[in-house]
Amino acid sequence: HRGIAFIAASGKRKVIRLGKCSQRDAESIKIKIEALVSAAVSRRAVDLETANWLADIERHSPDLAKRLVSVGLIAERSDSNDKPLGTFLDDYIDSRVEAKPSTRINLKRAAKGLKEFFGCERMTSTITLGEADQYGQFLFDPSQSGVGDNTARRMLGRAKQLFRAAERLGVIPEGKSPFRDTRGVQVRENAERQYFVSEDEVQAILAVLPTPQKKLIFVLARYGGLRCPSEHLALRWSNIDFDKCRMRIKSPKTEAHEGKDYRECPIFPELLPYLKAAWQEWQQSGRQDDYVIKTDDREGKHTNWRTWLEKAIKKAGRKQWPKLFQNMRSTRETELCETFPLHVVAKWIGNSPAVATKHYLQVTDEHFEAALEPAQVMRKAQRPVRASTCQDATTEVDASQKHRENKGFSEKGMLKSELPILPKLTLMPPVGLEPTTR
Repeated sequence: HRGIAFIAASGKRKVIRLGKCSQRDAESIKIKIEALVSAAVSRRAVDLETANWLADIERHSPDLAKRLVSVGLIAERSDSNDKPLGTFLDDYIDSRVEAKPSTRINLKRAAKGLKEFFGCERMTSTITLGEADQYGQFLFDPSQSGVGDNTARRMLGRAKQLFRAAERLGVIPEGKSPFRDTRGVQVRENAERQYFVSEDEVQAILAVLPTPQKKLIFVLARYGGLRCPSEHLALRWSNIDFDKCRMRIKSPKTEAHEGKDYRECPIFPELLPYLKAAWQEWQQSGRQDDYVIKTDDREGKHTNWRTWLEKAIKKAGRKQWPKLFQNMRSTRETELCETFPLHVVAKWIGNSPAVATKHYLQVTDEHFEAALEPAQVMRKAQRPVRASTCQDATTEVDASQKHRENKGFSEKGMLKSELPILPKLTLMPPVGLEPTTR
């Protein structure tokens, strides 16, 4: 049984009874007490290492923490802010009144996973680093969690976000989130889930869709590249300019960022007839609102678009692709990049060139097929060309000049079909940005 005697800042001698412990443990505690006494005498904050030790003591050795309080080395800590995990998560999500509906849905899903794993009655401050690691291992095991790799990453990232909020609200001590060391929460690209929705598939599905409204929803995703359902539901007729063939698309996902609440996009030829048909139907209906898509669910909570699209794909005799709407948006961006610069297409679709390259643009079979034919032509054209030095190239040019002179034709008088086949020469450019060389 050991104890530590010290002179407090008040000048009085005090003793902390440690009970039964080893000499080594007693000496390590003595070092921390010396730091606490020194800080009390000099009236300054304790160092970071001692502060972390105190936090661990308050969590794992409450008896020792009470003894430190009794001798006046630390103040009594109020645990009134600590809450059961379920209570904290529900209160925090309810307080996020500014969050978009989709954000609240995602946070509730992450909170549900935490409640099921740790329990609703578990005190938030008692969850340890090791238990947070176990939760991550649980999520990344599909046989237990039932979710894919990217879904697990997002749920783990939101768990980290929720416990960071607990730190800010004082529910757990600052810097003591059990998920503070969690890494690898960024979504990764998955080439196996990419799919190019071909024109044949589009026409087959359009043929079985029963209403013009469903056809419009489908082509806005496939030919317009809109995010579904948020950008579909926010599209208004006042943002459609048939004279200039442009549409102004509101983007709820990026509207919090400056200058990214709207984007302007062409009305592509494949999309134009469906929009005009819907425009005529809207004029004849006499509706008071000017939304392009007719629905009472503007927040998109209860849309069944995925359900009827899956049925249409099955009815058309086609195979369902992995990500129904995102794959169509990705397909459109890949098509447009065949004709227009990437920075232009990214502006139209509403993402950055980096995100487009990483998550949207696809390499298709047509790219490989198109690459073979030019390669064969180049090989045929290069077979008779032997010139590899400047001297050889000059000799061939002189020979061709003599051939023209012997023929008696001037440069302007020769027929195009009679011109000799000459190798393509790369001439030395004039002095420009580079320095003159010998």
